[in-house]
Amino acid sequence: LELFKQMKLMNLSAQSAIELDSAENAVNFETVSTKDFKVADISDIYYCEDCGLVAVANGETVTVFKEEDKELLDALLESDCKKRIFDSKNFYKKFGFSVKNVCFDTSLAAYLANPSASEYTLERLSAEYGVPACEFSGDDGDALKNAALLYGVNEKLSEALEKSNQLDLLYDI
Repeated sequence: LELFKQMKLMNLSAQSAIELDSAENAVNFETVSTKDFKVADISDIYYCEDCGLVAVANGETVTVFKEEDKELLDALLESDCKKRIFDSKNFYKKFGFSVKNVCFDTSLAAYLANPSASEYTLERLSAEYGVPACEFSGDDGDALKNAALLYGVNEKLSEALEKSNQLDLLYDI
């Protein structure tokens, strides 16, 4: 019984450390409108099939592009900035192959990092890699949250693939 109590206490301590560590690593994102959007060196792009919105995280800002922002979104997609996209296969189906400079596919990276996983959803990946979710309000909240999650997941996946010497393999694919 005493051993069981010690193991339970160790487990609780480990969980607390993970939660504290995750909170320390959280990135606070500022929501910016498309008129204030600035192209960065790397953009993390999330397309929400359900709502048809595209959300983009650039470092510490996140922006939602709606149908009326099509020209701005097209300019971003055709720009030379590097793009990290969640599930580029579905993204290309929606936006065609005019998207330039895609350097990272989150779904493919997740498969390389853990080929035996049962699914590669953003929610599962954020839990696996300890990426805390940011909360956003309003109609665009889910798209904003997913773009912010995508940024954190991509950072963690890049680190994991680099440690396992698979980052070059991802780039070659």
